[in-house]
Formats: sequence, C-alpha cells, structure tokens
Amino acid sequence: MIRSALRALFGAIVPDGAWPRLLQRVADTRPYRVITGSGDGATPYLYKYLLWASRPTTSSIKAGVRVHLHRFVRDDADRDPHNHPWAWGYSLILSGGYREERVTKLLPYPDRVTGDCFESRTRDFLPLDTNAVPGDCFHRADLLAGRECWTLFVTGPVLDEWGFRERKTGAFVPWREYVSTRMSADPDVVSPTTYTTEGAS
Repeated sequence: MIRSALRALFGAIVPDGAWPRLLQRVADTRPYRVITGSGDGATPYLYKYLLWASRPTTSSIKAGVRVHLHRFVRDDADRDPHNHPWAWGYSLILSGGYREERVTKLLPYPDRVTGDCFESRTRDFLPLDTNAVPGDCFHRADLLAGRECWTLFVTGPVLDEWGFRERKTGAFVPWREYVSTRMSADPDVVSPTTYTTEGAS
C-alpha cells in the first residue's frame, strides 16, 4: 500500500514520460552495451549502462560488484527461462514494469495441462518494486503494456556459466549450445556473443 501511494504521488509530481527521459540523459553519459538477438536482422533487447564497478580483491574482473542501469525495449524472445552467472542480483524497478515467470519446482514428467517439466509462478513488477535474482533462479520476463522498462540492477561476483531451462525436458542447456541450436529458427534468441560495446556519447 505504501508503494502504491508513493507511485501515485510520484506520478502526480513528475509528468508522464519525464522520468524515462531523465534516466536516458543519465544513461547517455555512461559506457554501455547493447544486447541483441543472435541472428541476422535481430532487434535490440536490452541496453546495459554501467554506473559503477568495485575494485575486486583478486585479479579477476568476475569477482567484482557492478551497478547497471538496464533499459529493456522488448520481451524475452526465448520461451525457455534462463538464469544468470552471478552469485546474486537485485533489481529495483524505476520506470515501466514487467511480468516475470519464475521456475519454482522441477517435475519428473511434463505437466498434463502445460506440457512443461517444471512449475512456475508469475508476478508483475512495477516502479519501486524490488526483485531478488540469485544465480539459481530461472525466469523470463515480458514488458507490461509493451512499454519500455528501466531498472537499477546490482550484481555480485560471477560464479558459473548461465543457460536455459528447457520447458519440455526440464534440462539445463548452457547458453552457447542453446543459441547454436535455436538461432536459425528465431533470430531474436539472445546471446552474449552479439553484445555491441559502445562508448558513452
């Protein structure tokens, strides 16, 4: 209830569309990467703007903590949920929102209704909501009302390779294998190999 009241108050003070424009002005001063799909003609999926990175105590950059602004411009193209390589991650929704599907339990056989080899739950995330995303969480997200979504995302050290949880088998598939077998069918399947490194404008 408090968050709903804060959202209403913020909406009354800040004109519609002003907050995303302000976030973009901040983002334009930061180095960023564009994540697209894997195939020819794939569209941008996510813009990652680096705000801050800690100095790791080891020589590996994977040991550090990073803070990003994330700008999501479309839904997850992949039907299968994915996880992340970080030990932990926390997201604060700043503008827009998304509907997350999160795996809650693996099944030994496909569900008779959905055909999925896991149970999942969905939740809508709105401005001022927080979302904990540990490394063993498998999820996917669709934008609410087709609107872009901005989040503040903090991640811990990289621990392992990430991948996808297949709906029909429940199996974990490393991202390289997943992308190589699916990119010909869907050019918007997301792959880190298609990151485009850009400098701040």
